[in-house]
Amino acid sequence: MVKVNQNQMVNIAPLFEGWEETMIWSCLDGCMGQAWADQIEHPSIALIIVSDFGFLAGDVDSVEASVVASYIPDYYERLILVPKDAECGKLIQKVYASRSDRSITSFQRYALKKEKDAFNREHLQSYVDALPKEYQILPIDKEIFQVIKCEDWSYDLVSAFSSFEDYLEKAAVGYVVIKDSKIVSGVSTYTYYKGGVEIEIDTHPEYRRRGLGIACAARFILECISRDLYPSWDAANKGSLDLAIKLGYHFDKEYTAYFIQKCSE
Repeated sequence: MVKVNQNQMVNIAPLFEGWEETMIWSCLDGCMGQAWADQIEHPSIALIIVSDFGFLAGDVDSVEASVVASYIPDYYERLILVPKDAECGKLIQKVYASRSDRSITSFQRYALKKEKDAFNREHLQSYVDALPKEYQILPIDKEIFQVIKCEDWSYDLVSAFSSFEDYLEKAAVGYVVIKDSKIVSGVSTYTYYKGGVEIEIDTHPEYRRRGLGIACAARFILECISRDLYPSWDAANKGSLDLAIKLGYHFDKEYTAYFIQKCSE
């Protein structure tokens, strides 16, 4: 197994062809992420890892398929691993079922169609306008960035960026909802690629089901439209799926992912 350098991404791109997943594009575009393959010149199987997600594609019968499928850098405590097809899924289950250092749990996620013309600006603005007056939507600045990075519930909003300067440099988009100087909800760039971003949305547990997330998400999408960035949404659960559909997205498909976690010693 070898690590794939940025100028070698073109070699593994055919293995991921047809997979409508922006985090894969992030890596292939050279924006963020890392990749490994069985070989560089004529790879038959490859693994892409971007933030807390991994994507496996290729020939499961190749000589080093199990080596590639079972590789996660040791500093990852947990990873969501997604197979391109059923055969890759079977290989993931097989290699992790035999490991004592990591556990594996399967779960379902929901992909949304990527349609640039799916959004109605007036409809989105209506959600922003419906935000109760005691709340305020603000863009993520340096101070807000530092606060949300220190809170467990909001950490994923900016987890892919090492600093606020890194966040700004990569043209990240982000907003939070404030009440009484307290951050209670947020929507931000989880990952980015050439032409768009992947959305992360989180709300403080005490402030859920108040319309905060959908108002903040609508503001985020409107900003992405103004910047000519596509705001990609992949739903982790049916609640997230329902929220996305209200905003204008259309359901594509349900798929299986695997939660891989380090076992306690």
